[in-house]
Amino acid sequence: WLMGDVVSVTSTMSIANHNIETEDLTASLLRFANGATATFVSTACAYPGISTEICLYGTGGTVEADADCLKTWKMKDSADEDAEEAAMLARYGGGNLAALSAEPNRLFGHAHVVEDMIAAVLGTRFRVLKTEGNFNNNIGLPLTILRLDRTVQVCVLEMGMNHFGEIDYLTRIVSPNVAVITNIGDAHIENLGGTRQGILQAKCEIFDHLRPGGLAVLCGDDPLLNGLTLPFETLRCGKGESCNVRVTDIVRRGIDGLDCTVTTSRRSYRLAIPSPGDYMIYPASMAAAIGEYLGLSEQEIVEGVAAYVSTGSRMRRIRLPEDRLIIDDCYNANPQSMRAAVDILSKQASTYRIAVLGDMLELGAASEPGHRQTGKWAADAADLLVAYGPLSAAMAEAARQKGLQTIHCQAAEEVVEYLRQNVRPGDVVLAKASHAMKLDDVLKQLYAALPNA
Repeated sequence: WLMGDVVSVTSTMSIANHNIETEDLTASLLRFANGATATFVSTACAYPGISTEICLYGTGGTVEADADCLKTWKMKDSADEDAEEAAMLARYGGGNLAALSAEPNRLFGHAHVVEDMIAAVLGTRFRVLKTEGNFNNNIGLPLTILRLDRTVQVCVLEMGMNHFGEIDYLTRIVSPNVAVITNIGDAHIENLGGTRQGILQAKCEIFDHLRPGGLAVLCGDDPLLNGLTLPFETLRCGKGESCNVRVTDIVRRGIDGLDCTVTTSRRSYRLAIPSPGDYMIYPASMAAAIGEYLGLSEQEIVEGVAAYVSTGSRMRRIRLPEDRLIIDDCYNANPQSMRAAVDILSKQASTYRIAVLGDMLELGAASEPGHRQTGKWAADAADLLVAYGPLSAAMAEAARQKGLQTIHCQAAEEVVEYLRQNVRPGDVVLAKASHAMKLDDVLKQLYAALPNA
C-alpha cells in the first residue's frame, strides 16, 4: 500500500525516558491504497508494565482484502515481559525501507544528527516523514508509522535500544531495504554484557530483517564495524583508505560548521555542513551515499546537506545579548560524545570557555573512569568546569588535578545560580549531560536569570 521509501534510525536511548500517553494511541489512523481506513484504539496505558490492547476496526469489509499486508506484533514493555499483544502494523509493499543505528559518540554526536541529516538530504526530492522527539521505542515507532499516508515517499525512523532483542523487534516491524550502523560506542553498555562486543551484537540485529538485496551503510573508521563481513552490498563511510565512500579535504569554519569532499564510486560532492564538529562528516557522507543510492542528483545532495538543521538539544547554538554563546548539547551523553563536545568548545574564539557537564548514566563499570577521563578532556578545553550530579564528582576531581578551575554542584539550582553570577559578556558555555539529568531545564532557568537575556 506504500510506494515510497522508509529510512529508520536506530539509537541506544532508554525507554524509561519515553512519556507517551494513552491518548497518543487513540484514533491513530492507517490509510490503505484502496481508500479503506483502519483505526487503532488504545484500551489501556502501555507504560510502565501495564499491558495495552490495541483493536483494529475496519470500514465495511474492505480491510479484510488487505489482510496479507498486516502482521501482528507483540509489544513487550521492558518492565513487563508478558505484556499482551499490542498492535497490528502495516507491512510495507513495494517501497525501499532503510534502518540506521547510531548512539551518542565522539564520531557521531547523537542519533538524531544522522536522522536529521538523512531527512534533510532526501527531503530535497521526496516528501519525508521522520521520528519526532523521542518516539524511538516499541510504542513510539509504531505511532510514527501510523502517521504514514499515501503522500509520504520516505520515512526516516529512529529506533531506540538499551537491551538485546530490541533492535531485532523494531527492525522486524520495518523490514528495511537499507541498514545503517554509524558507530559502536558505550551507551547503555551495562545492559549489553558490559562490552562493546555486546553492543555490536545488539546492533547487528538490524541485519536479521534487512531485505534480500538490501544495502548496508557502515562507519568505515570504526574498528569493530570494519570487522563485519555482510551478505549485502556494503558502503563504508569515513576518512580511512579502505572506505568506499571517502571523506577528504576538510576545512573547519569554527562554530559555523565545516566543508569536506565526499567521494563515492560514481562521483565527488563538495559539501558545506552548517554544524560544527569533525564528527559531522559521518552523517553527511552517509546521507550523501543514501541519497545517491536513491537516485538524487549532485545538486540535491549538496543542497540537502547545506539545509541541515539540528533539532532539540543537539549542538544547538543559542546566541544571547552581549555576545554570550550557549552550545546546548543536553540531549544525551557518553564519554565519546563528551570528548567531541569539549573539542568543539576548545576551538571557540572566546576568551573564556565554560563547560557545564553532568552525569553520564548507564555506563556500568565504565562510569568512574569515563567521568574521570571527561574531566581530563575538559581541563584541556575549558577555562572553567561546572560539574553537575553525584557521578560527576570524579570528573571534577580529575579536572582539578590537571589545574582547571572547577566547581561541583549536586543540585540544579546550584548550577543556575553559579552560572547566573559568573557567565559574563563574550563567554561561551557548553552544556552536556545524560538526558535524565534535565540539563535543558537548567539552561531555561539560566536564560531567564541572565541580565538582558
